[in-house]
Amino acid sequence: PPPVKGYESPKAFLIGTLAGTLGSLAGMGGGFVMIPLMTSRNMLGLSQHVAHGTSLFAVATTGIAGALGYGITSSQNNATSVGEGKEDSSISPPTSVVELDTAMA
Repeated sequence: PPPVKGYESPKAFLIGTLAGTLGSLAGMGGGFVMIPLMTSRNMLGLSQHVAHGTSLFAVATTGIAGALGYGITSSQNNATSVGEGKEDSSISPPTSVVELDTAMA
């Protein structure tokens, strides 16, 4: 299949935006919207293999970025809690609704 041409970039951006929005609203990944639109002849006309590969690349990139962000934030939080002189620097989840309410306040 031919590569995506420059004039099709707005269509590709629209597909990604629509997939991200609908995926987050539905609580699912955006692949259920992205792949059919990328393979549609009216949109990009990509083959199934290329569309699935593109979707897999998007999922992997998002996962790596999320893991890196979590790792950076977690290491900063741990360094801060250790520096405050707390006896127990471990983070424990709230054990009751009252603890959760006070923790969120």
